[in-house]
Formats: sequence, C-alpha cells, structure tokens
Amino acid sequence: GNKNQNTDPEPGFIGCGKYKRDKNLERPYDKMHSCSFRALWGAMTLGLCQHFPKRPCIYFIFLRDPIARAISSYNYVCIQGAEHRKKWLPEWKKEGHCPLTLLEFFGDFSMKHHNSNNENNIGSQGDLAQLQPTIDTSNKLVERLSRGCDSSCGLQVALQNLRHPCLRFMFLDDFKDGLEKMLNHFGSAMSHEIGALLNSSHHRNKSPYSGTVINQINNPEIMSRLKKILAQDIKLYSEAKKLYAKQWAKPLMSCNQGY
Repeated sequence: GNKNQNTDPEPGFIGCGKYKRDKNLERPYDKMHSCSFRALWGAMTLGLCQHFPKRPCIYFIFLRDPIARAISSYNYVCIQGAEHRKKWLPEWKKEGHCPLTLLEFFGDFSMKHHNSNNENNIGSQGDLAQLQPTIDTSNKLVERLSRGCDSSCGLQVALQNLRHPCLRFMFLDDFKDGLEKMLNHFGSAMSHEIGALLNSSHHRNKSPYSGTVINQINNPEIMSRLKKILAQDIKLYSEAKKLYAKQWAKPLMSCNQGY
C-alpha cells in the first residue's frame, strides 16, 4: 500500500505480483519509435510506456461506473458470446449457451450452491476449478489499474497510479468533459480526432440487455452481492471522482524521465 497518499509518486508505475497479461506487451515496438505521434489503445495498456523508454509517453484512461461496467461485461461476454465466444468453455459452445449468472461470472457461486442440490450442475464444487480460468476476474478495475495487485494492496496502488503526473483519467458518464480536457492539453495536435469523437455517439453502449440480464438487475439480493464483490472497484471509482479536477489541474509529465 501507499503510506503517503497525498504525495505524487515518482515516475514509474507500481505493480505487485505477475500481471496476468504482460505477455501481450512482449511484442517488438521498435519500428514505432520513429513515428512523430502515436496513440495506442486497449484495456491492458498500463505499463506500455516502458516499451518506449526514449519517447515521451502519457496515459489517458476512461473509467466507468463499476456496477454498470460489470453488467455490461457479463452481457457482452456471457450472454452475447461476443468475440467468437472466446471466454466460453467447449461444452458451452457445443450447447450454444453460457450458463453463468451475473454473480457466477465474477466467481460467486453461493446462490447456486444454496438453491440446488444437484452435484452435477455447472455450479457444483467439482466444476469450480474448470470454471476459474473462464471467469474474467481481471476485468475488475482495481486489478487493472494496480497491474495485478491483490485486494490487500490493490486499492491503494491503483489510487497512487491514478495520481501519477503522466496519467489523466476521464469518466464515461461525462465523456464530453474528458475529451474537452484532452483537447485543451493537446490543442491542434489532436484537434481533428478529438473533435470527431466529441460529435460522435460511438462511446454509447447500444447493446440491449436480455430479459435474463434485466431480471438479475432487478433482483435486490443479486445486486447487493455484486456490490460486495466489486467493493474495491466502487471505492476506487468514488475516490477517482474526488481526484478528477485536481489531477487535471496538474502539469502533464511524460512517464519516461528526460523525454
């Protein structure tokens, strides 16, 4: 954890443990060093600046309400089977159905254990080990922003990273304000691209929720349990709201010292 939370960290993002998707960054980026300006994007880009040690590098991150984000992820990955059902087990693909509930998607099988005596159902204890690689726990906000820290230190590390002078974050529920702040920072360098985003609706989620998802959203017990599962993310999001204006008021630095 960070004992001095009011002090900006030195350049260099913190991470404890082995970040599960570091292997995705082990690609050659040498050819990109000659580019005058380059924007990279994705869900796992924190830490990417280390691959450009001799280039100015900064991070811009969009944050979304954790509950809305969790429901959307469940709907996208499990219910819709997006991206060719890549998170589904082989038997689910064969049956054409992802059987996980919203809570099970985030690793909570307690309600199924409580409500079923069938030891052979997909939520039984014997199937948990098989399901663990499928459950997208890395989708949790704290884990992503702390680069793999566990719950004992993850929240403080994520907050420290959000305070980093080479990082700026925005909120999806105030998309326009965040882009306008980016425009003020970059001026003409990205005015065309940011202006196009400001006038578009591509950031809006147009995927309708099925009755299965809506029924779970309307279940108070399910939503109460989901809030407990995402307690760290909810806390992080709340703290980020408080930091937002202060962070944007700071001078923007490069993550790489001297560049």
